Amino acid sequence: TVVSYNGESKLSWAPSSDTTSCTASGGGSGSKSITTGQEIVRGLQKTTTYIITCTGPGGLIEKSATVKVKPYVDLFALPPATANETEKVAGQYKIVLGGTPVLSWSVLNADGATDSCTPSGWNDGKPLLRSEFVTTSKSLSPLNAHATYSLSCTNEAGTAEDRMTIKINAPTVTLTADTTSVEYKGNTILRWSVTDVTSCTASNGWSGDKGVSGGTYDTGALTSNHIYRLSCTGPGGTISKSVTVEARPLRVITLYFRCSVSSKGADL
Repeated sequence: TVVSYNGESKLSWAPSSDTTSCTASGGGSGSKSITTGQEIVRGLQKTTTYIITCTGPGGLIEKSATVKVKPYVDLFALPPATANETEKVAGQYKIVLGGTPVLSWSVLNADGATDSCTPSGWNDGKPLLRSEFVTTSKSLSPLNAHATYSLSCTNEAGTAEDRMTIKINAPTVTLTADTTSVEYKGNTILRWSVTDVTSCTASNGWSGDKGVSGGTYDTGALTSNHIYRLSCTGPGGTISKSVTVEARPLRVITLYFRCSVSSKGADL
């Protein structure tokens, strides 16, 4: 029988009808029922052999059952000490673009072989040493994309694995205009700031690639209303923001002249 770490197993025994006593040893202890019996053992953390010895007029008999327990593997990211480290939000690990994740792990009940715990996606895939099975941590390379890490450990019962995914935060974009209403042929300055993006593209009232570290843009003389849109993309998705700038109509003043003519000449 094989169970997971901290798992449980049901033991059953069925002595013959002439049995007068049964005693447990090994992983169990005490007297046991001389009729058919069952017992659930819980919280198993290592491979254990359970022995029952029953006695009757004809002598004694001993039977055993071994429950093997797989390793315990826990792989996780440390809470953020700085803005660049990993944060767990609603059960999902998140990190800023270019942030440095710090993995931590704990292994119990793995065998002593140096190749019994193998990482994937970190530590260059090199097996952990026995001294590294205890809870420890390791800083990884900065992340520019979502990443999945795992750790598999093996003992005589089998293999246990834990895995985790760290995702880059969803991108954010802020786009504003110094003023959203200008005189005819007036201008304004657009300003944008972004986080966790790898590219930004302008459209509608402007065009071209825009800086992923933020920037400014002079609209130049405006003779009509314009909508300026900025779309930015990062590993966490795409987001668009827009701002409308109104160019107020040109004011036209019309002058009227009244003229009259007399015999003596023209008077204005």
